[in-house]
Amino acid sequence: MMWQRAQPEGAAPARRVRAFSLLELIVVLVLMGLAVGLVAPAVARSSGAAREQNAAGELTTTLSAIRLETIRDGRASDVAIRQIDATLVVATEGTTRAIEGWPLTMVGDFDRDIDTVEFRFDIHGRSTLERIRLRSTDTPHRLWSIDFDPVGGVPAVVRDTEASEAW
Repeated sequence: MMWQRAQPEGAAPARRVRAFSLLELIVVLVLMGLAVGLVAPAVARSSGAAREQNAAGELTTTLSAIRLETIRDGRASDVAIRQIDATLVVATEGTTRAIEGWPLTMVGDFDRDIDTVEFRFDIHGRSTLERIRLRSTDTPHRLWSIDFDPVGGVPAVVRDTEASEAW
């Protein structure tokens, strides 16, 4: 037999309040914690890749500007790119440009880190270099390259996924 509490006359019937139990709340919080734990590393990796792509894009923009100045002036330009700690310095005969907070390392033959790349843009803007390879300082298997168009010499950033997977 179930006992019911007596209600005063004329009072509205008591409504049962529905709520979550403590166990249900704990289960939901644990699941949310697992979801955040799985998603957070992926977000951190993608933000690092975005920072690297922005840096490579900034170098590409700098090289494109030098290439256009070369075509405009009608004379060849020697270009030297030097990495000094986290700063990349791009120098020509008359100008020096620095990119601070450089998150990449230049890579040469046999995947060795190098600190200097030198090449030339001819009077038509074509480069004597085919590619500048770059490696992430945070995630060494993430590789990028700046490829120069063989006909026009225009530089373009490329994510080197084939080499990244082989790494």
